Amino acid sequence: MLLQLEPRAHPRIRGLRAIVGTGVLACCSSSSPITHSVNCTQATAVECWSRILQTATSCLPPSSAVGSLSADGAECRFASGQTVEFAPPLSFYPSPANSEVGLTVTRGTSACLSFDWLRSSSELSLAGAQGKATVADFHGPSETITCPDGTVLTLAQLEACGYAPGTLPGAGLGSAPNTTNNSIAVQVWGPGASITITCVQG
Repeated sequence: MLLQLEPRAHPRIRGLRAIVGTGVLACCSSSSPITHSVNCTQATAVECWSRILQTATSCLPPSSAVGSLSADGAECRFASGQTVEFAPPLSFYPSPANSEVGLTVTRGTSACLSFDWLRSSSELSLAGAQGKATVADFHGPSETITCPDGTVLTLAQLEACGYAPGTLPGAGLGSAPNTTNNSIAVQVWGPGASITITCVQG
């Protein structure tokens, strides 16, 4: 089973409530209320993260597949022909313990997808044929998502437009089920899309 490092429950800004469906954020105090309009048409740009995943799907190993991880934790090979390179190589104590998880999936000579998770600074990046998207302050109150075209979206804007926290771009890291060997299972998801890469040593 995949273990997510932290629950995807975002801290709310005190005194701020989202009116879903209206695209309006209302903040109330003992004096006069302050209202900020939100562009919900622009908010759909968050799906840029999912489009990167979806475009790469045909080049990725099946989500149920398990690859063979090298002894140095740097490479994982799948029977379906894909290779996943980890930079830096994975370390285990006994579960994946890297402060950075970076992987690139290739099939033949073509790179399908690259994903980086700087766990110490809560940053995610995803790159594929659609370009590169990033998430800053992952899980934090100042979380922002930047799409390949430069669109920047905030957590407050997305939640005001009806996006549930659990559907926003994210990642989970854990060990492969049913094995006592060193292993890693990485899951990356976004609105309507998800991939899983599982590798086991030995």
